[in-house]
Amino acid sequence: MTALDEWRSGDPNICFAQYLASSRGDVRVLNCDNEVILKAGSRVRPSKEIVMRLVKDHTHIPVPEIVLAAYVSDEGRLAMSAIPSAPLIEA
Repeated sequence: MTALDEWRSGDPNICFAQYLASSRGDVRVLNCDNEVILKAGSRVRPSKEIVMRLVKDHTHIPVPEIVLAAYVSDEGRLAMSAIPSAPLIEA
Protein backbone atom coordinates (compact mmCIF):
# COMPACT_ATOMS: atom_id res chain seq x y z
CA MET A 1 0.00 0.00 0.00
CA THR A 2 1.40 3.40 -0.95
CA ALA A 3 1.41 6.43 1.33
CA LEU A 4 -1.33 8.00 -0.78
CA ASP A 5 -3.52 4.89 -0.40
CA GLU A 6 -2.94 4.95 3.36
CA TRP A 7 -4.05 8.60 3.55
CA ARG A 8 -7.22 7.71 1.68
CA SER A 9 -7.94 4.78 4.01
CA GLY A 10 -8.45 7.17 6.93
CA ASP A 11 -6.55 4.91 9.36
CA PRO A 12 -5.59 7.11 12.35
CA ASN A 13 -2.57 4.91 13.12
CA ILE A 14 -0.72 5.41 9.83
CA CYS A 15 2.94 6.31 10.07
CA PHE A 16 5.19 7.62 7.33
CA ALA A 17 8.84 8.29 6.78
CA GLN A 18 8.63 12.06 6.75
CA TYR A 19 10.84 15.11 6.80
CA LEU A 20 10.24 18.81 7.24
CA ALA A 21 10.34 20.17 3.70
CA SER A 22 9.73 23.77 4.71
CA SER A 23 8.81 25.94 7.65
CA ARG A 24 7.82 29.57 7.34
CA GLY A 25 6.36 31.22 10.40
CA ASP A 26 3.90 28.79 11.89
CA VAL A 27 3.25 26.88 8.65
CA ARG A 28 4.97 23.51 8.32
CA VAL A 29 5.26 21.48 5.14
CA LEU A 30 6.01 17.79 5.61
CA ASN A 31 6.97 15.39 2.84
CA CYS A 32 5.57 11.94 3.67
CA ASP A 33 7.20 9.10 1.73
CA ASN A 34 7.61 11.42 -1.31
CA GLU A 35 3.94 10.75 -2.12
CA VAL A 36 1.94 12.94 0.24
CA ILE A 37 2.68 16.53 1.20
CA LEU A 38 1.11 17.79 4.42
CA LYS A 39 0.83 21.52 4.95
CA ALA A 40 -0.31 22.61 8.42
CA GLY A 41 -0.56 25.85 10.36
CA SER A 42 -2.71 28.87 11.15
CA ARG A 43 -2.24 30.34 7.66
CA VAL A 44 -3.63 27.19 6.00
CA ARG A 45 -7.23 28.23 5.44
CA PRO A 46 -10.16 26.89 3.38
CA SER A 47 -9.42 29.56 0.75
CA LYS A 48 -6.16 27.73 -0.13
CA GLU A 49 -8.13 24.55 -0.87
CA ILE A 50 -10.74 26.48 -2.89
CA VAL A 51 -8.06 28.18 -5.02
CA MET A 52 -6.29 24.86 -5.68
CA ARG A 53 -9.54 23.26 -6.85
CA LEU A 54 -10.39 26.31 -9.00
CA VAL A 55 -6.98 26.27 -10.70
CA LYS A 56 -7.22 22.51 -11.28
CA ASP A 57 -10.72 22.76 -12.79
CA HIS A 58 -10.15 25.79 -15.02
CA THR A 59 -6.51 25.70 -16.17
CA HIS A 60 -3.88 23.28 -17.43
CA ILE A 61 -1.54 24.08 -14.53
CA PRO A 62 -0.56 20.90 -12.65
CA VAL A 63 -2.17 20.97 -9.21
CA PRO A 64 -1.86 18.29 -6.51
CA GLU A 65 -4.87 16.16 -5.64
CA ILE A 66 -6.22 17.13 -2.23
CA VAL A 67 -6.40 13.98 -0.12
CA LEU A 68 -7.50 15.52 3.17
CA ALA A 69 -8.54 18.98 4.30
CA ALA A 70 -9.30 19.79 7.94
CA TYR A 71 -9.74 23.10 9.71
CA VAL A 72 -10.05 23.32 13.48
CA SER A 73 -10.12 26.71 15.23
CA ASP A 74 -6.77 28.36 14.40
CA GLU A 75 -5.12 25.53 12.44
CA GLY A 76 -5.70 24.14 8.99
CA ARG A 77 -4.24 20.98 7.45
CA LEU A 78 -4.04 20.08 3.79
CA ALA A 79 -2.72 16.70 2.68
CA MET A 80 -2.09 16.53 -1.04
CA SER A 81 -0.45 14.27 -3.56
CA ALA A 82 3.12 15.08 -4.51
CA ILE A 83 3.62 16.21 -8.09
CA PRO A 84 6.85 16.67 -10.02
CA SER A 85 8.21 20.18 -9.51
CA ALA A 86 8.45 22.66 -12.34
CA PRO A 87 8.59 26.44 -12.41
CA LEU A 88 5.11 27.96 -12.72
CA ILE A 89 6.19 29.86 -15.83
CA GLU A 90 6.53 26.52 -17.65
CA ALA A 91 2.96 25.45 -16.83
